[in-house]
Amino acid sequence: MAMLRMKLNNALFPVSGTRTVIGRSMEADVVVDIVQDISRQHCAICLNDDGSYLLEDFGSHNGTFINDTQISGEIDLNNGDVLRVGKYIEFVFMASVPKAAPRRVTPTDSDIADYLRSRGPSRGRTPSIATIDASDDSPTAQQAMSEFASAARKSMRRDG
Repeated sequence: MAMLRMKLNNALFPVSGTRTVIGRSMEADVVVDIVQDISRQHCAICLNDDGSYLLEDFGSHNGTFINDTQISGEIDLNNGDVLRVGKYIEFVFMASVPKAAPRRVTPTDSDIADYLRSRGPSRGRTPSIATIDASDDSPTAQQAMSEFASAARKSMRRDG
C-alpha cells in the first residue's frame, strides 16, 4: 500500500482504494484542516489499473504542486515525489514497494554475550535474560531475547 508522509510532523496517511481525496473537509480521506488555504476537496491520488499512481488537482484556488511545479488536471505520481497542497502543507509520496523476503540471521553465543555486555548497567557482567532491555525493540535485542528464551527452554528440558 502506498503512503503519504506529512513533512510537518511525519504523520503517515494510507493511500488506499482507487482514489484518496486530500482536503479540509471531514469527508476527505486525508483531512488537512490546520490551514485555511486548502480546499474542502483539494486533490486526489488515484490508482491506475496498471498499479501506477496519478495526482489530480480539483481546480483548487491555492494550487497543487509536485516537486515545486504547479499542476492542473492530472499528472503521474512517482515514489519520492513531494506533493504540496496550498502554500504550506507538504507530503512525500511513498509508493508501495514489494518487501524482500526476511533474512534470518542467527547470532552466535559470543555475539549475544558481546551485545549484552555492551548494554548499560550490565557491562562486564555475565549475561542473563534479565540484562536484556525489554523496551529495546531493535532486531538485535529481539533476536537476543529469542535466542536466550530458546536456550533456556532447552536447558530446562535437559535438566528437568
